[in-house]
Amino acid sequence: WEMLSSQCAFDVGSEPMANAVFAELDDDYGVQGSVAGWIVSMVNVFGRNGGFKAIRDELMAAGETPLATARARALLRPVFEVRDFFTAEFLDWFGGAFGPVTERLLQLSDEDLKSDFRLVQDINIYASVLYRNSCREGVRQAMDTFRLRMALKCFLSPFLERRLVGLTDLCGIIDEVAAWKGRQANTKQELEDRPWITCQYLCGWIGENKVLESVFVRNVHAEVVKRSARVLTFLANNDAFGNREAEMVWGASQGKHESVQKCVLELLAACCLHHESPDPLRTLIGLAEPLAPAAFTVSHALLLRCATASLLTLSKRSPEVDLAHSLAGMRKLWELTQDDAGALPDVYRASLTHLVDCLEYSEAPALQLHFARESVENLRRHRSAHHSLYALYRQLRVALAKQEGGAVLLGGGVASERDLVGVVLDDMRFAHERARAQLAALGAGTAWEEAMEGPYPHSAVQERRTQFLTSVLMLTGAELSRGDVDCVWETLARGGGGSG
Repeated sequence: WEMLSSQCAFDVGSEPMANAVFAELDDDYGVQGSVAGWIVSMVNVFGRNGGFKAIRDELMAAGETPLATARARALLRPVFEVRDFFTAEFLDWFGGAFGPVTERLLQLSDEDLKSDFRLVQDINIYASVLYRNSCREGVRQAMDTFRLRMALKCFLSPFLERRLVGLTDLCGIIDEVAAWKGRQANTKQELEDRPWITCQYLCGWIGENKVLESVFVRNVHAEVVKRSARVLTFLANNDAFGNREAEMVWGASQGKHESVQKCVLELLAACCLHHESPDPLRTLIGLAEPLAPAAFTVSHALLLRCATASLLTLSKRSPEVDLAHSLAGMRKLWELTQDDAGALPDVYRASLTHLVDCLEYSEAPALQLHFARESVENLRRHRSAHHSLYALYRQLRVALAKQEGGAVLLGGGVASERDLVGVVLDDMRFAHERARAQLAALGAGTAWEEAMEGPYPHSAVQERRTQFLTSVLMLTGAELSRGDVDCVWETLARGGGGSG
């Protein structure tokens, strides 16, 4: 921020003052005698009579004595308007005022920043453009540092509007810095455009200034949380989002209004896709596991799905990432789909979809066979048939396409397609008798539609069984015996289940 002693020609009282060149015509602005030439003449006259010296002196004193925001804007605006005519030497000299002016802006009270914000924005633009056009050493560093400090000042304001502006500015800086990650500046223009701030520096700055704490610990607001996504993904992409950050952000979802909880969980879910380290993913799954099914929301299920899928992706890249935590996330989704879990219907459906997506995405036979066994076991115990049939069908279809259907069947505890058909028919028969008992308990005249299997009507689950049998027969070429057909007829047509 120091003055350049070599620019004394622009100071009043110096010998060369009368001949100092403050502005000059560029070839793009025509010839002497044009309007541009007249402007250059007036600028030089103004400067040689001490005009710019007076403006600069008042701006330089802003760091020592308070300078009204409106006054600072009034001083800078005319200089800004004729910036294209100034010589590089003059801009180097005048740029000494950048430091005091920006420090004055950073010292404004929260109330003054709110009331004078439009003036502050103008001053920021005027001073930054003038300073950027100079040839001073460290220009980019000074400007980038000021942008960060100003964004932080707005972000820490008690006023929501200012907080959002500060967060938006910070996200803009993040985008600029991230765009240069791994790039080299090959031209003069690229060298001028390249930020002084690096990804490593910015990650450290975010941590040192407790940006995440300001979003997720103090004064938590749904809109601020929603707009902080870029900050989290940037940290995750640069391996600066660890277990501590995961626990901190998760904590913002606990005991908060459902709108805040939804924002936080969806933000964490989106962030999972950017992690290069398995540790925060394992932490998030571990935090979600103890929750009771009744406390789960669709957003919780989405978070489990994203964390699990990201772990599966990392396990494909590195054998050192074990599948234990992926299995834990999928087990929790499986638990939420059990008939007796007590999860809300929308959570039940979302968990089933996410579980099947993870099963199809995973290429780990151990995971696929584990849930094939769980599905067949449910059918044998005549429970949670709806989702078990759905999960088993999706796995079997993918496995058959890879000519690995036998592995899924054997892993599920059945010797062949024929045995699988027998398990489903036995479950169909048992469910039919159970529904009859339900209707008898409800009294004569009760419709079949009132018989339930978990959260689903009995008739809908019987239809799912029929669809599964049809699919298995079509995919594998297996056939039903006469006794099998009689069983289906008995449970559907004669039972009045609605699917006959």
